[in-house]
Amino acid sequence: MADGDGIFSDIAEVAGDVGGAVAGELKKLGQSATSQVTGGAGAASNLAGAAKSAAGMKTGADSGGPSFLDELKKFGQTATSQVTGHEPAISDKQVKAMAKSDEAFSKQESALVAAKIKQIYADYAAKRAQEEKQEEVVVKQQEEMKEEQKKEIKKEETNVAIQKTRPEIKNYGAE
Repeated sequence: MADGDGIFSDIAEVAGDVGGAVAGELKKLGQSATSQVTGGAGAASNLAGAAKSAAGMKTGADSGGPSFLDELKKFGQTATSQVTGHEPAISDKQVKAMAKSDEAFSKQESALVAAKIKQIYADYAAKRAQEEKQEEVVVKQQEEMKEEQKKEIKKEETNVAIQKTRPEIKNYGAE
């Protein structure tokens, strides 16, 4: 009977895993559907555009934007691909549009990266110049201290010579 309990627990565990996977896929499907319907950040404009398209009008100022049926078709393809696990086919027009947006994004990002690199080099050059300036100040101070020490040594040497002659001068006057 212990083996029977093990089988039932295994079956329950597998059923729980399958149920969790199905729930996860349904959650993904719901999120995808929500993003398709709302259209992300511009949800109000997309819904207004979809309503105009459904009424037979073009979105925007005759921009030829996606129609409601196109959006519905995309939603259906996305939902089907998520349920079946197969990727939807991408048209040449979509590939060209993605390539164009990717190239524009790449240009923009490469300009940002180049600007960041230039900024790093400029910061390094400024830091290096500051360090050199501090080093020069330290060297100047050391030179000034050496000069002062030399003057002090000279002054002490002359004082010693003067001090030696003073007793002689005092004795000279005593004679």
